[in-house]
Amino acid sequence: MAEGRRPPEAVELHGQLSSTSGHNSYPGHLNAAATPPQYSAILDVANLNLAALRQQGAWHSDLNLQLRVDGAGTSPQEGHGSIQLELRPSRLREIALHPSYIDLEVKAQQVQVQRFDLNTSIVHTTAAGMFDLAGSVDMQYAFTADLVAWQSLVDMTALSGEVQTQGQISARGQPSMGVAR
Repeated sequence: MAEGRRPPEAVELHGQLSSTSGHNSYPGHLNAAATPPQYSAILDVANLNLAALRQQGAWHSDLNLQLRVDGAGTSPQEGHGSIQLELRPSRLREIALHPSYIDLEVKAQQVQVQRFDLNTSIVHTTAAGMFDLAGSVDMQYAFTADLVAWQSLVDMTALSGEVQTQGQISARGQPSMGVAR
């Protein structure tokens, strides 16, 4: 079910979809009369099974997440806003997805990574920093992987231990000129 209302200055959208592959709802708002246009939307997904969508049992999942977008502008030069993704306890094949968060702020061709925290049964990674459309990057990251948990995914039984790395990626101008440490 989707419902739209259109006052003279704005459009509001409210919808819900339920099927055997999951449930989602999507309230949103667009004010096209504002300069620049303003928008806000939330996508709530519960129990999404990718196997049902792709007709492939190998992608059995139970995904639960919320995506929120708030902002203004229609071009990279004028655009600003925020993007937030909250991954709730879920499962993708045999991978357990623990509560995870991505929080981005966008301002005129620049993206500030406020929070990137992805936590699963096979890997935990965090990142923070910024990048822009001109190719500049200044990001800090940490990555930890449990190799035993990777055994069934890569079909190798000889894996054991843990991989840990952390560092900073910096580049100015063209991305190919960056230095990773």
